Amino acid sequence: MRHITIFLIVALGLGSCSLFGKSDEGPVYMVVDKGTNTAISTYYTDGSERITRTESYDGNEFVSRVRDFEYDDSGYVRAMTERSAGGAERTVMYTTTVVRGESGRIEKIVQRSDDGEELETFFGYDEVGTLRGSVVRSVGTDSVVMKDYDE
Repeated sequence: MRHITIFLIVALGLGSCSLFGKSDEGPVYMVVDKGTNTAISTYYTDGSERITRTESYDGNEFVSRVRDFEYDDSGYVRAMTERSAGGAERTVMYTTTVVRGESGRIEKIVQRSDDGEELETFFGYDEVGTLRGSVVRSVGTDSVVMKDYDE
């Protein structure tokens, strides 16, 4: 999940993702390689803009992997089921821990999967309590994504 989330954030930030259509639940986004004009992946969302399904494509634009997501009552990913084109399927379960500071603001979110991955998101606020930035760190790797928020 973290790879999808991070990739989607980066793709939206770089402008390489465009609105492709709308399903019964919500908008559908497609990421297209600008150089070859071929589809890389499609993201299906619900009415709350949560990703409910992703489809990844091979070089010939055939679906190579499908991921379906389930969320808990707080809106965090609870489970991800992944199917490859060859038919292999696996389900990864997630637990989420939210750490709040004395003021009640979220300071850190830790997401752990039952397959050993851990993702930490840290939040920074200015002196009046406005969210100013976040850092997402994949525990055990060098993967870090930082986001500064403009006024």
